[in-house]
Amino acid sequence: MVTVKKSPYFESLRLSERNRENMEELQRLLGKYLNGQLAHLIISSPRSRSNPRKITFRPIQMKGGLAFQASEYHEKKVFHKNYGKEEAIAGILGHMAGYRQLEVSSQLGGATALVGKKGNVKIKEKPCAACLKEVDLSHNRKKNYILDPAKPVGFLVDLGVGRLSAPSMISSGKSTVFWNLLRISSQSSPKGGKW
Repeated sequence: MVTVKKSPYFESLRLSERNRENMEELQRLLGKYLNGQLAHLIISSPRSRSNPRKITFRPIQMKGGLAFQASEYHEKKVFHKNYGKEEAIAGILGHMAGYRQLEVSSQLGGATALVGKKGNVKIKEKPCAACLKEVDLSHNRKKNYILDPAKPVGFLVDLGVGRLSAPSMISSGKSTVFWNLLRISSQSSPKGGKW
């Protein structure tokens, strides 16, 4: 059972007793789902354009223990900041005044919270129907490429491209070889180079 502390955020809003109970229910929900089994938490639908488009939270394993990385999406930039559990709950509750929707996905289940202008909170919680796979808590995750740069790809080796280099995937010189081979093969086609 999560103990609910009175947040300074609650004091700043003039909420009715019912809405205050709803916000405390939201705080309990966050206390339940913010752990190592969290897949992601997304805060979206900002009330004004000055707020970030969305804010996501994910768990990461740091030297000091479990932390939560917040990613704020501003136009073309993303800003990251790491929080402890209590700081993350306080930060999420603080952000909810400027946003309409919160979505939580975890191995424990999922939940959606919709916040109205006057502080009305509607929470829909779903049990874990199809539990998510194991959550990756590493800080620097491995990139997912379509073609694995460590393995040679058969048809590219036949074309003379060979192994793919990780940063560029296909260098311009190797792609030029590919396009020249394609041009030569199309000119020798029965249609005379027309596709």
